Amino acid sequence: MVKININTKKTDIQLNDHQEQAYLKKLQKVQKFFKNEIELVTDFEVGRITNHHEHGNVYFAKAHITIPGNEFYAESSNENVDLAFNEMLGKLKSEVSKYKEKKLSDRRKNGKIKRLFRSFRRD
Repeated sequence: MVKININTKKTDIQLNDHQEQAYLKKLQKVQKFFKNEIELVTDFEVGRITNHHEHGNVYFAKAHITIPGNEFYAESSNENVDLAFNEMLGKLKSEVSKYKEKKLSDRRKNGKIKRLFRSFRRD
Protein backbone atom coordinates (compact mmCIF):
# COMPACT_ATOMS: atom_id res chain seq x y z
CA MET A 1 0.00 0.00 0.00
CA VAL A 2 1.27 3.46 -0.91
CA LYS A 3 1.54 6.09 1.81
CA ILE A 4 0.86 9.55 0.34
CA ASN A 5 1.30 12.86 2.17
CA ILE A 6 0.49 16.27 0.65
CA ASN A 7 1.69 19.27 2.65
CA THR A 8 0.25 22.60 1.52
CA LYS A 9 1.58 26.05 2.39
CA LYS A 10 0.13 29.41 1.38
CA THR A 11 2.35 32.50 1.61
CA ASP A 12 0.71 35.96 1.62
CA ILE A 13 -2.27 34.69 -0.35
CA GLN A 14 -5.83 33.56 0.24
CA LEU A 15 -7.12 30.75 -1.96
CA ASN A 16 -10.77 29.86 -2.14
CA ASP A 17 -11.75 26.23 -1.54
CA HIS A 18 -12.37 25.63 -5.24
CA GLN A 19 -8.85 26.75 -6.21
CA GLU A 20 -7.19 24.73 -3.46
CA GLN A 21 -9.14 21.58 -4.34
CA ALA A 22 -8.32 22.03 -8.05
CA TYR A 23 -4.60 22.36 -7.26
CA LEU A 24 -4.62 19.28 -5.05
CA LYS A 25 -6.52 17.30 -7.69
CA LYS A 26 -3.93 18.22 -10.34
CA LEU A 27 -1.08 17.25 -8.00
CA GLN A 28 -2.71 13.89 -7.37
CA LYS A 29 -2.65 13.24 -11.11
CA VAL A 30 1.14 13.65 -11.04
CA GLN A 31 1.34 11.29 -8.07
CA LYS A 32 -0.27 8.53 -10.14
CA PHE A 33 3.10 8.17 -11.90
CA PHE A 34 4.39 6.74 -8.61
CA LYS A 35 1.83 4.02 -7.96
CA ASN A 36 4.55 1.43 -7.24
CA GLU A 37 6.41 3.51 -4.64
CA ILE A 38 6.06 2.76 -0.94
CA GLU A 39 6.12 6.31 0.39
CA LEU A 40 5.42 9.56 -1.40
CA VAL A 41 5.65 13.04 0.15
CA THR A 42 4.59 16.15 -1.74
CA ASP A 43 5.31 19.64 -0.41
CA PHE A 44 3.35 22.26 -2.29
CA GLU A 45 3.58 26.02 -1.78
CA VAL A 46 1.78 28.84 -3.53
CA GLY A 47 1.94 32.52 -2.68
CA ARG A 48 2.85 36.08 -3.49
CA ILE A 49 6.55 36.86 -3.88
CA THR A 50 6.51 40.35 -2.37
CA ASN A 51 4.10 43.11 -1.49
CA HIS A 52 6.06 45.94 -3.11
CA HIS A 53 6.21 45.19 -6.82
CA GLU A 54 5.79 48.24 -9.03
CA HIS A 55 3.55 46.55 -11.57
CA GLY A 56 1.07 44.43 -9.66
CA ASN A 57 1.44 41.18 -7.81
CA VAL A 58 3.78 38.38 -8.75
CA TYR A 59 2.78 34.90 -7.61
CA PHE A 60 4.81 31.73 -7.32
CA ALA A 61 4.13 28.02 -7.10
CA LYS A 62 6.58 25.39 -5.88
CA ALA A 63 6.32 21.63 -5.56
CA HIS A 64 8.76 19.14 -4.09
CA ILE A 65 8.04 15.42 -4.41
CA THR A 66 10.11 12.98 -2.39
CA ILE A 67 10.19 9.24 -2.91
CA PRO A 68 12.77 6.84 -1.48
CA GLY A 69 15.95 7.48 -3.45
CA ASN A 70 14.76 10.44 -5.56
CA GLU A 71 13.47 13.99 -5.33
CA PHE A 72 11.67 16.14 -7.88
CA TYR A 73 11.40 19.92 -7.65
CA ALA A 74 9.71 22.53 -9.81
CA GLU A 75 8.83 26.17 -9.37
CA SER A 76 7.39 28.96 -11.43
CA SER A 77 6.31 32.59 -11.04
CA ASN A 78 3.77 34.63 -12.96
CA GLU A 79 1.39 37.58 -12.61
CA ASN A 80 -1.50 35.11 -12.31
CA VAL A 81 -1.50 32.46 -9.57
CA ASP A 82 -3.25 29.89 -11.79
CA LEU A 83 -0.73 30.37 -14.59
CA ALA A 84 2.15 30.07 -12.13
CA PHE A 85 0.69 26.80 -10.83
CA ASN A 86 0.11 25.38 -14.32
CA GLU A 87 3.65 26.27 -15.43
CA MET A 88 5.07 24.63 -12.32
CA LEU A 89 2.90 21.56 -12.89
CA GLY A 90 4.18 21.26 -16.46
CA LYS A 91 7.79 21.39 -15.28
CA LEU A 92 7.07 18.82 -12.59
CA LYS A 93 5.40 16.45 -15.05
CA SER A 94 8.40 16.81 -17.35
CA GLU A 95 10.83 15.85 -14.57
CA VAL A 96 8.69 12.91 -13.49
CA SER A 97 8.25 11.60 -17.03
CA LYS A 98 12.04 11.78 -17.62
CA TYR A 99 12.53 9.72 -14.46
CA LYS A 100 9.93 7.16 -15.53
CA GLU A 101 11.41 6.89 -19.03
CA LYS A 102 14.90 6.37 -17.60
CA LYS A 103 13.60 3.74 -15.19
CA LEU A 104 11.75 1.96 -18.00
CA SER A 105 14.78 2.19 -20.29
CA ASP A 106 16.99 0.68 -17.58
CA ARG A 107 14.54 -2.20 -17.19
CA ARG A 108 14.60 -2.83 -20.92
CA LYS A 109 18.41 -2.76 -20.97
CA ASN A 110 18.57 -5.16 -18.02
CA GLY A 111 16.19 -7.51 -19.80
CA LYS A 112 18.34 -7.49 -22.93
CA ILE A 113 21.49 -8.13 -20.90
CA LYS A 114 19.84 -11.02 -19.08
CA ARG A 115 18.72 -12.55 -22.37
CA LEU A 116 22.25 -12.12 -23.74
CA PHE A 117 23.76 -13.93 -20.74
CA ARG A 118 21.19 -16.70 -21.02
CA SER A 119 22.10 -17.21 -24.66
CA PHE A 120 25.76 -17.67 -23.67
CA ARG A 121 24.85 -20.28 -21.06
CA ARG A 122 22.99 -22.40 -23.61
CA ASP A 123 26.02 -22.72 -25.87
